[in-house]
Parts: sequence; C-alpha cells; structure tokens
Amino acid sequence: MVVLSGSNARLLAEQLATSLNWDHHSLETRRFPDTEGYIRIPSETIEAVRTQPVVLVSNTFPDSGIVETLLMLEAINDARSGNMDNLRNIGPQEMNDVGPGILLAIPYFGYSQGAMGLSFLTYMNQLS
Repeated sequence: MVVLSGSNARLLAEQLATSLNWDHHSLETRRFPDTEGYIRIPSETIEAVRTQPVVLVSNTFPDSGIVETLLMLEAINDARSGNMDNLRNIGPQEMNDVGPGILLAIPYFGYSQGAMGLSFLTYMNQLS
C-alpha cells in the first residue's frame, strides 16, 4: 500500500508509512494569493497510485482542509480511473481504469456532529 498526504497531515502520514513499512508520497499542494488551492500528483507518484491501494491521510481542520481533502480525493480518483485530462498532454493521455482502492484516514474530522459532516460523508461514499 501507499500512503499519500497533502499539506495538513504530512507528519502523521510519514509516521504511519514508516511504522507499517509502506511507501509515503506527498501530493503537491499550493495556495495562490487569492487563496485558491492547487493539487498535483507528482509524475513519479502516479504509477504507485495506479498500481497499489492508496491510503490518503488528511484533516478537515482548518476549514480549508475540507476542500484540500476533496481535491486530493478527486485527483487520486482521476489517476486511478485513467482520466488524465489535467496532464496537459504530458505523458500518456489514455490509461485503463484500475478500479477503486482509495482509503481515507482523517485523524481529525471537524464538523462530524453537524449536517456538514453528513454531507461530506455522503460525497465520499459516492466516490467509492
């Protein structure tokens, strides 16, 4: 298995990978001056994402962590399903769908008691 992380749970993801003797890869996350986010799976990580089950470690706090988590899930799902439209003609543009294989570990799940938490869980179930 491969452990992936963004910006908000990298240390925990690295510790998890080390303790289980799994590989850890960081996804590239950026914030632009207007606070919009950017998620990118590094090219050297795409093969690992496509050939092994993935554990994504991410928090939902602060609030921007919810959006980052959703964007990372979407990017991983795109890579696993073979949707490479966002690669801008870099590398192969058609890949086979390798199926599901994404596990989400959320050490701190903010809003889990309210309606926001239920909406988030509903969205995540649709990705599976």
